Amino acid sequence: MKRTCFSVAFKSLLLISIICLSCDENTGPDFSGEVPEASVLSLDIASWSYAWLRWNFTSVPEDDFGSYRLYSSDAPGIKSDTSAAVMIYSITSKYFCTHIDSLVVPAETSHYALLTTSSEGSTSWSNEIAVDIPDREPDSVAAVVAVGGWPDGICCTPSGDYVYVCCYDENEVYVIRTSDNTVVATVNLDYGPLAVCCLNSGEYIYVTHGGGVSIIRTSDNAVTAELSMPGLKGSICVLPSDEYVYVSNSDDGYVAVIRTADNTLAGKIYTNGYPRGICSAPSGDYVYVADYYLNAMVVISTSDNSIAAVVGISWWCPVDLCTTPTGDYVYVISHMHHILTVIETSGNTIVAEIDVEPDPNHICAHPTAEYLYLTHGNSRTVSVIRTSDNQVVECFTTGDHQPNCICALPSGEAFYMSSWATDMVTVIR
Repeated sequence: MKRTCFSVAFKSLLLISIICLSCDENTGPDFSGEVPEASVLSLDIASWSYAWLRWNFTSVPEDDFGSYRLYSSDAPGIKSDTSAAVMIYSITSKYFCTHIDSLVVPAETSHYALLTTSSEGSTSWSNEIAVDIPDREPDSVAAVVAVGGWPDGICCTPSGDYVYVCCYDENEVYVIRTSDNTVVATVNLDYGPLAVCCLNSGEYIYVTHGGGVSIIRTSDNAVTAELSMPGLKGSICVLPSDEYVYVSNSDDGYVAVIRTADNTLAGKIYTNGYPRGICSAPSGDYVYVADYYLNAMVVISTSDNSIAAVVGISWWCPVDLCTTPTGDYVYVISHMHHILTVIETSGNTIVAEIDVEPDPNHICAHPTAEYLYLTHGNSRTVSVIRTSDNQVVECFTTGDHQPNCICALPSGEAFYMSSWATDMVTVIR
């Protein structure tokens, strides 16, 4: 009995020894001297300040792995001539497969390729990718322009040469020349101006106020027409064709349609709510309205001025909205819940909800459609939202200046914001 137990124990010990010896041996394939598998290089995010690159790790065993070397150049053909490229990253761990290149140049194209090496010195190149680096986005206060009391609505001419800002307490519209940020004119009105838009021709400015709408000729900043709409309170936009201007009349619950050929009231569309922010689709086929009481975005078909859809918003008190130059999405601010709702225009469906800083006021799209700028009055900040993935990528302060309404220069070089607290227009570059 004892001999049997000893025999079993001895055989078990021998088996364990064999297994251990087998584990110590390299039973896998020998990669030494072989060309390592090439990784596939791809772009994750491109910003004006960085390019985030990633690649899959090679299948070469870790003991046979040498390094990854990432090269960058301003011209294609890195793998055929590395002398014209710069090695911007090198690492000897096969599982570190990402790098952020913070040395990019805004508005330029960067080319990248990854060289994988084995411990024996064999190499393989990845694919080469070209990354178009966006132009630098405005993100700091570059200047302030003193204007009249309680600046509110603001817009830029299509040429980018002038910005018009409503100064409610002064009953005046201030005209700022953007080349040197100087006030070059003021236009006196009978009422405190609230909102403003410019025709795409650049010839006229339309301004809302408590008495209706005033039309200003930009060539000499003279008031050329008045449209009476007592008690008007709301926002304003123009169709791309310049044929009609749409005005939200919040207290009376309708959107007014103004025919620009003769500046007459062409119709009213009742939302049965409290219409606030308003914007036109780039195609001109629809006008979008943020309705504060309905908690909804109202879609107006401009072909017959009928309500084509009402899109319910999950969060209370939508106050403003904008669309991008592509027209694929509308972005709606819910003031009470600091949520930005993203609506796909093809089906008028909500596709995302973005948490933003408290007290969002107004929103504007960068002309490239890559970013949104959202003002926050009480916190004196501006959020920058990347439209490709609906991420807040930056939130910068405006100092003592409380941002309210916002507009972009057509070039995208700067944004102009009215500031209630300091009676200033803030220039962001």
